[in-house]
Amino acid sequence: MTEIEQETPAAQSHAWADAGFDLVSMRIILAAAIEKSFARAAEREFTSLSAVSRRVGELEKRIGINLFDRHERGVALTNAGTQFVSQLGEVFERLEGIADELEDVRAGRSGVVRISAPMTPCSGNLPQKIKSFIRNFPGIHIQIIEETAGVAMHSVAVGEVDLALVPETPDTPNLQFTPFFVDHLVIITPPDHPFRERSELRFADVLAEPIIGIQRESGLSTLYRQQAKALGGKIIERAYTTSFESVRRMVAAGLGIAILPATAAQAEDENFNTVILPLDEEWARRPLMLCTREADRRSAATNTFLSWLFPSLPN
Repeated sequence: MTEIEQETPAAQSHAWADAGFDLVSMRIILAAAIEKSFARAAEREFTSLSAVSRRVGELEKRIGINLFDRHERGVALTNAGTQFVSQLGEVFERLEGIADELEDVRAGRSGVVRISAPMTPCSGNLPQKIKSFIRNFPGIHIQIIEETAGVAMHSVAVGEVDLALVPETPDTPNLQFTPFFVDHLVIITPPDHPFRERSELRFADVLAEPIIGIQRESGLSTLYRQQAKALGGKIIERAYTTSFESVRRMVAAGLGIAILPATAAQAEDENFNTVILPLDEEWARRPLMLCTREADRRSAATNTFLSWLFPSLPN
């Protein structure tokens, strides 16, 4: 049972339909009440006099109440008709409001944009962009969740979220990827680690070191395993955490080293005494992309958000 069905008593849910309260008849009755004439109501609603008389008569028969007194000069509302028509204005005013709301949705001025993205330094300036967007488009509600890259792309594909910030990825059917931000992976070590004297490191140099990682099934952790396997080795997985802050804290405590996006490694915190070293690998250059569905499958609100981020991006 839907939420609407739960909130609407079954005995009331079809009462208006049983009475024949269709919008065309309601407009005709309102027009006849205003014009005090079936003929002028027909002109107002671009229909025939016979159609007006038939619709009004059929409705009166169904509800068992006369809404109009007919006379030679036109029609006049009965007391019941006056009570009925007094509420029609509110009905059509509400319908106008609904139409305006739908037009705002169609035009991309209203709606919801669901974003899967890490609200961390490695998301670049996305949090600031979202804040500015909310200020300029108050009718569009932004919802943010954090997922691993694989889950995020699936969520976009099935329509559970509207866009996701993910690492560069091969072409995926029915998804589009727009370059957003480029970060570089770096190695962070405790301050007394022997690596501190090096100007840069290769990945092979760190395979003998215990690694502090971010979420075992994250894109970063999977990348490290793949690169280690390509070198004929494997990483020593000492710990996994749920945040970059926890990674830096463990490294500062001397539990191991870590490979992180430079923006996450360089986050300011005086409590973390670590050394940051460049990782000299081609794959350490880490483009981040905004993943969306194809243009014709995106909501208007999502297109408004994308146009805000990328003014030259065609919808």
